[in-house]
Amino acid sequence: MTKERLPILRNTSSPPKRRGLHRRDFGLLVFGWVATLGSMIAASAAALRGLVPNLLDEPNLRYRAAKPADYLDGTDTFLDEIRVFVQRKGTGYRAMSAVCTHLGCTVNPDEKAGRGFRCPCHGSVFDEDGRVLKGPAPAPLPCYAVSMARDGRLVVDRDRVVSADRYLMLDTGPENSSAGEPA
Repeated sequence: MTKERLPILRNTSSPPKRRGLHRRDFGLLVFGWVATLGSMIAASAAALRGLVPNLLDEPNLRYRAAKPADYLDGTDTFLDEIRVFVQRKGTGYRAMSAVCTHLGCTVNPDEKAGRGFRCPCHGSVFDEDGRVLKGPAPAPLPCYAVSMARDGRLVVDRDRVVSADRYLMLDTGPENSSAGEPA
């Protein structure tokens, strides 16, 4: 017997293997790198944005009200823009919040009693100094500092809470623009 070499049969249906990076593989590789870098940039931008404080444009807490002569003695004048009552007793002026301390409703002068304030939402009753007479309000109505501006108008400073017995006292009357005791 002779030894013959048999021919090697090759599978002709599959192409021969190439060395290196194929076009499809290169596209997937580029896509992966772009996606990775994009997500890293987005995460870095979000982290840097967290370092910048959010600033709100808050309204000015000082409000120029009318001149003292515009307020009648013994009245509570409601200033709708800032939800505050300006109260005048003789030559004294004070500002009391009209915001109920229960849930923030606007209180009204108590028509039944003739004095004090009543919350129309939940029934809290306050006396003329803002003290709670009937709940559910947990705290009295705050009073704000009142001062006199150079133009002779009252200035209500809602950033400064004062005691209920603190009034801006004018020397002789509302037509005199010099202030006595600062509020």
